Amino acid sequence: KGVVPQKENLDDYLDLVASLLEEQSSVWLAENKKMPKRLTKRLDPLVRATAWKESCWRQFTGSSSDPQVLRSPVGAVGMMQINGRVWRKVYDLDRLVDEVDYNVNAGIDILTHYLIDYAIRRGEHEQPGGDDNLIKATYAAYNGGPGQLSRYRRDDTAARLKAIDNAFWSYYTSFKSGDLPDISGCYVVGN
Repeated sequence: KGVVPQKENLDDYLDLVASLLEEQSSVWLAENKKMPKRLTKRLDPLVRATAWKESCWRQFTGSSSDPQVLRSPVGAVGMMQINGRVWRKVYDLDRLVDEVDYNVNAGIDILTHYLIDYAIRRGEHEQPGGDDNLIKATYAAYNGGPGQLSRYRRDDTAARLKAIDNAFWSYYTSFKSGDLPDISGCYVVGN
């Protein structure tokens, strides 16, 4: 709700965002029975890692007195970096900008859509790596579109995209083990 992470509020901010992401993931699971049971424990770290990779858990940037929604050069907005051009007929663009919980819920919807309707249906879990591949494929599709579903395992994937997928996987494994990734890449800490 307009909070910009700053050095003086960072611990409280990160705790608030962690609670929001956990709550929204739990609500999605309670309201949607489409997720295979064996994957339900993977949703929360998937959402956390995606939000971390996409925005460092930020909805807003700038100063606390003049918060500005986080925008990418291609028009993606907010914590989950939802691309308004791609999803304009599905989500309310103003709410994606103004409401962090709406932005997070849209991100969860998109992630689970790619997981269930693409990664599982196309058998990514049947590749060496099993269910971990579902998570990798889901993020690759989230980040680059459904045509990028298998980029994480292809030899011809550009180094820049492999680096994105590897960073995501590092964040996912941190969150899955109950840890926060190194925050120094996102936030200035210390004196």
